[in-house]
Amino acid sequence: MLKFSKVLLVNALFLLLTAALLFLAPFAKPRVLQANIASGETNTADTVNQQIKIQFSRPMNQLNVEKNFQILPTIDGNISWANNTLFFTAKKVLQYHQKYTVTINNEAQDIYGRPIGKNFTYTFQTKNHQFIYEDAHDQLVLSDFSHKVQPITTDKVVKEYQVNSLTHTVVYLSQPQENGNTEIYTYDWVTGQTQRLLPNLKAHLSNLKMTGDGTQMYFLSEVPDPNSPPDQNNTILTVYRYDLQSRKLKDTDLLKTFPTLVRFWITPDGNTFLVNDVNGELFLRAIQGGKSVALGMFADYRGGDAKGDKLLFLDTSADFNYVEGIVMYDGDSHRLTSPTEISTNPFLSRNGSIMSYSYVPKDRHETEGQQGVRVVELDSGPKIGKVLFDQYNPDVSLEMSELSADDQLLSVEVYAKADLADYTHVRKYGEPNKPENSQLKFFNVSDGAELLTIPGKELTWVE
Repeated sequence: MLKFSKVLLVNALFLLLTAALLFLAPFAKPRVLQANIASGETNTADTVNQQIKIQFSRPMNQLNVEKNFQILPTIDGNISWANNTLFFTAKKVLQYHQKYTVTINNEAQDIYGRPIGKNFTYTFQTKNHQFIYEDAHDQLVLSDFSHKVQPITTDKVVKEYQVNSLTHTVVYLSQPQENGNTEIYTYDWVTGQTQRLLPNLKAHLSNLKMTGDGTQMYFLSEVPDPNSPPDQNNTILTVYRYDLQSRKLKDTDLLKTFPTLVRFWITPDGNTFLVNDVNGELFLRAIQGGKSVALGMFADYRGGDAKGDKLLFLDTSADFNYVEGIVMYDGDSHRLTSPTEISTNPFLSRNGSIMSYSYVPKDRHETEGQQGVRVVELDSGPKIGKVLFDQYNPDVSLEMSELSADDQLLSVEVYAKADLADYTHVRKYGEPNKPENSQLKFFNVSDGAELLTIPGKELTWVE
């Protein structure tokens, strides 16, 4: 009986405590429990594609809190909620090397109308611009504008490489050995670890491509045909898919669909192959489903926006007196550049609103290189709008420009004319090899200021 009375007493006390808490709840002052960013340390971001999370101690008046939310410098973004936690997602990437301050004003209220009482502030710093490039010794290097250098390779001459910022991974092919075989490696720039992949795959590898999420890798494998006559050097080609998570290698059916395939790419969204056949025709083919669309006779594919809605190609056609120019495909094909100039090497920003490209007046001989580089806005349609940046130097060739993820900086490969005598103005990685004496110049897009010059080539921005 005594034991039963104790149980009743405990239950009664618990009910009284619960009632007291419920009674006092409207009078308790709300507060911010914690604030952090999605990726990085608490106050240091390791990417500029961030989401900000603010957790409150109690249910809040969401509309009221949103009115009292501020981030400086100002960012356009969306706010969402999960229970007592506010999430702010920026619509564009944040600025690099920038301090951001988030403020919840003291008038922000909970569901009972109680304000937090004092301003809450949270500050974090984004990283500096980072980039990977091939240095003067043909080694891959990770660097930034604070001159912090992290070697990726130290003894391997790199043939091709791909970068994925989501998985902070570089995948690269070494130059073929004496037996013609190619080695393939991954490098994680957070852990600093290098790993060789597929050591038993004895083949010449090329055309390395990686999907946007960094999980799948595709490449072309070439081995001697054992049934080929001794006086012929016939080879057998295979397009492989390698899963970087499961470490499984599979043959694809790409060559069955396109037996005269010369080169292929993957759109930035990771959903579509672009295939160039031996006749120069380009095709779109869905990676899942295998449906193909013929685009036409284009010289080369040159990238697109992050969603894969806009794709850029090089075009040389009789309609323009065979003057090379830039074509955008967004369901239809649109020539973007004038037939009065040779325009090439385009690069499209993540959101598809800005393009950089190289140019030279068409009366110049093509081996003189590309003397100019521009950054232009693309109007709501396929037409070119305002010129944001224009650099022209007749003494050198300005090529392979690439915009940083925030569209603030432009990298440009620079070559002396004397080194271009044996090269055409269109040069792809390793086809043929580029002149050794190359520089990378960095410009501020807004005012045209030259920021940095280093020896190197083949740059890719790290987001």
